Amino acid sequence: MAATQKREYHLSPFGIAIHPWLNNPDTKFNAEGVYKTGLRVPVAEAAPMMARIQTAAERYLAEVTEGMTPAERKKWSLYLPFEEEEDDEGNKTGFVVFNFKQNATLTLKSGEKKEIKLQLQDGLGKDNPRPIMGGSKLRTKYALRDVKMTSGKQAGVRLDFAGVQVVVYNQGSQGGGFGAVEGYVDDGYVPDEMPAVSSKGDQSAADGDY
Repeated sequence: MAATQKREYHLSPFGIAIHPWLNNPDTKFNAEGVYKTGLRVPVAEAAPMMARIQTAAERYLAEVTEGMTPAERKKWSLYLPFEEEEDDEGNKTGFVVFNFKQNATLTLKSGEKKEIKLQLQDGLGKDNPRPIMGGSKLRTKYALRDVKMTSGKQAGVRLDFAGVQVVVYNQGSQGGGFGAVEGYVDDGYVPDEMPAVSSKGDQSAADGDY
């Protein structure tokens, strides 16, 4: 029996996380969950990774379309898990966004289910469960996986990832205060004490459920 080939992992450049689901998987469209994040990186720093992905994707597309007639081959297109960012006018911004995904549950050949947990580390290389929000600066440990989408006639590679290392945690916010409203006049009223919140009444404001 041939030995199982180990996956080759690479480190991405550092970039800014976009819509990350890293501490917990997103279950909106997949009940078993998917870890994912976008990573916004300057094109100059992303170039070697882009080239690696392009080469692997083109190889697999050629493999998928081998033996097809020229007419059949033309129907297939290359799938790449990144795109160069453009502004509202369609001008390139100088950044590229990579898209990483990892299923939170894998089904083995035996039919057994295996749960996946990402390795989350901080800048010291230590495991750190701290919440990772969009805008955090991080890099991923990723592997390329061949992917074929027959219905859309695309073939290329996907970016699976095993973990991330965060060097800057975005603190996030609750939106801050409301700010001043034009025309409001402060009458100087100060309550003697804050009103109590009923344990049986409407808790929506107290709980932050708007």
